[in-house]
Amino acid sequence: MSLNWVMRIDDVHGLAPFVLLPNETLFFKLHANIRVDLAPIGQENPETLSINKGAIYLTSQRLVILDSTSNNKHLDTSEVDNFALFYEDIRYYKLDMPWFGSNKYKFLFKISDPNGGLNYMYQWSLVIHFIEGGAIEFNEKFHTIKTRSEYSQEDDLPAYSAT
Repeated sequence: MSLNWVMRIDDVHGLAPFVLLPNETLFFKLHANIRVDLAPIGQENPETLSINKGAIYLTSQRLVILDSTSNNKHLDTSEVDNFALFYEDIRYYKLDMPWFGSNKYKFLFKISDPNGGLNYMYQWSLVIHFIEGGAIEFNEKFHTIKTRSEYSQEDDLPAYSAT
């Protein structure tokens, strides 16, 4: 199952194995042993969606997670093939480094597009478990890219006339 419209393609030149959006650039990819849990907040008996082994990509517009074991034929509806999260939808994020266990990156977000596959009425929790490392590098890159996207100028600069 795809959430928030990630279209996979063959990774022929070491670029992104998914279709980039217009004006989107790939900045970072992490092929680590990760586990991802996705659950709605405030819902009684919520079903947790998961990716058991995946890769993370950070672009100029979104965070993309792809299931590296996927054959696009999931029988279990709680398993997700891929997931995209736009930076503008993120409300809170935090790196969690416990004494025991794997490092985790936690996100709280609310979907702004009702056509993405997730219920836009709820806030959602996304937890990325870094089983074999990579959390610190991800944190540094994510924070840099997210900050850059928040302060980027979206309007065109005024045209100057030659004098």
